[in-house]
Amino acid sequence: MTINRYSAFTFIIVSLISVITISLLGVDADYIIYVENLNKVSAMTFVNYINEVEHEYGYNALLYAYYTLGISSESAFVVVSNLILYGIISKIIYNLTRDYSFKRQVLLFVIIFCNPLFFILSTNIVRQLLAYSLLYYLITSSKFLKNNNKIKYLLLIIPVSIHLSSLVIITGYLIGSIKKLDNRMILFIACFIPLFFSKFIYNYYNLNLFHFEIYDPPKLYLIVFSIIMLIYIKTKKISNNLFYSLYLPVSLLIGLYEFSQFSSRMILIIHFIYIFFIVLIFKKINIKIVLITAMSSIVIFITYIINYIY
Repeated sequence: MTINRYSAFTFIIVSLISVITISLLGVDADYIIYVENLNKVSAMTFVNYINEVEHEYGYNALLYAYYTLGISSESAFVVVSNLILYGIISKIIYNLTRDYSFKRQVLLFVIIFCNPLFFILSTNIVRQLLAYSLLYYLITSSKFLKNNNKIKYLLLIIPVSIHLSSLVIITGYLIGSIKKLDNRMILFIACFIPLFFSKFIYNYYNLNLFHFEIYDPPKLYLIVFSIIMLIYIKTKKISNNLFYSLYLPVSLLIGLYEFSQFSSRMILIIHFIYIFFIVLIFKKINIKIVLITAMSSIVIFITYIINYIY
């Protein structure tokens, strides 16, 4: 019964937010490229389209399906893309809060969804957010966790076929299976290895450490915030697989940023670290405090979006 109430509530909110994303049209973002590629379908066969359009095969197949279903305008693409994206995220939240009360689930859903930055990125970093969301939905699903058949890992190919950087998360997830990594000293050392490695590389090439975009205040703050959240998450009962799936992208980001665009895009993992952080930190906090936080989040979200749009 709870899952039905939760699904009904989240469907309404997900639909509302997805429609609101239309207000972001006109802002220069990646959705423009996707819609352009989407409309190339009419001149190609499925096989040619999959092979010739520049995205990963899985996402090309999805674009082809969109066009086949009549989804070809910018507004339709943005709404449908976000219905899928936010719908999957609502399932991730449910997977992580199965033993929570319905009221707490709903309030945490509101807090997580009222993330202005994620809302704005939802029309820009479309493929990557979709791939990460799908990946975390799979690895937090009870069916996936309880299935002992190794064939289940083939499902992880799907997010990779949407955005290749998902391989980093999957690698972290598999590394977490190594029992020795539970040692706190190894974790402590691992947190600093990327920093030393990064500095070594920069010095080797006679580069200025603070010249890179990664050290611009906004992104530096995001990295610091990610590390703080990861430290808190590690103190809670979370599987090593999930923890290292969150940690490895941050490690790669710190260690190899600017030497590869692949690693620099890892900054988006902060949105998924944030989901785990919110779910864990508000697990046992008084429900009234959670309610106040949710209401404050709504006010901040609405204010930010209005200012951003107008």
